[in-house]
Amino acid sequence: LPLDLRTPENPETLLPRDVPLEARLRLDPVALRDLTLLRAPFSSPAPLPRKKAAPLPEGIVAAELTAHGTLAAPVADLALQLREFRLPESAKAPPAALDAALHFEQNRLTLSGTASVPDVTPLRFSGEIPLPLREVLRTRRLDPATPLKLQAQLPPTSAAAIPRLAPKLRFVEGQLALDATVTGSLERPVFGGEIQIRLPAIRFRDANLPGINNLTVDLRLEGDRLQVRRFTGDVSGGPFSLGGNVGLSTPANPELD
Repeated sequence: LPLDLRTPENPETLLPRDVPLEARLRLDPVALRDLTLLRAPFSSPAPLPRKKAAPLPEGIVAAELTAHGTLAAPVADLALQLREFRLPESAKAPPAALDAALHFEQNRLTLSGTASVPDVTPLRFSGEIPLPLREVLRTRRLDPATPLKLQAQLPPTSAAAIPRLAPKLRFVEGQLALDATVTGSLERPVFGGEIQIRLPAIRFRDANLPGINNLTVDLRLEGDRLQVRRFTGDVSGGPFSLGGNVGLSTPANPELD
C-alpha cells in the first residue's frame, strides 16, 4: 500500500490515489463459534449490564480478499466459503454450504455463488449493483435509487430432504423449483420469476394428522406482487384450493389479498 508522508498535515495526500497498490488478506478455515471477538464487549471502567449474548451459528468459514489497481480505480475480489453451517434453532438440520465470489471494478460490484444442503440440487445466485465507493464512504449510505439486478435459480430438485429441515414431517415425495429475479432499485424492487412445487405425498410424524396428497403450487412473482396462480391438493380425500395475491411493495411488511 503506497504511503506519502511528505505532507502529514494533509491526510488526503497520505494515500496517493494514482499509485499502484496490491493487497491480499486470507482467513484460514475457522469455526464461527471461535470468532468470539465479534461478541466481546467494549472495554469500560464500569461496564453496563448486558443481556446474555445470543448463540452464534455453527459452521466453518474461510475467505480470501485480493486487491490491485490504484485507490482511484481499485479492483478487488473476495472469495467466501462456508461449510457445516447450522443455525442454533436448527441444530438437527443437515448442514448447509455456501460458496460466494464478489468482484469490484469500475464502481460496480458483482456477486455469484451457490448454496446447498445434502441431497438437494444447489441453489445458484448472481447479481450486480453500482457501487460508487468514494461516495458511499463519504455519505456512509447507498443511494436508495441504486439499481438492482439479482437472480436465484433452483433447478427441479427432489423434496425428499425437506423432513430433515422440518422435523414434524416424516415423508415428502415430489419436486420443487425456483427461478426468481429482482430488478428495479433499492427503494423500489421489482420482482419476477416463478416458484413451482409438486408434492404427490406429504406425511407427518404425528399419526393424528392426516396426510396431504397431490399438492400443486404455482406462484408468480410480478412487479411488487406474488400471485398465487394455483394452490391445490387434498387432505383425506377432501380437495382444497387457495388463490390470491401478496403485496411486496414493502417486503418487510407483505400485504395479503
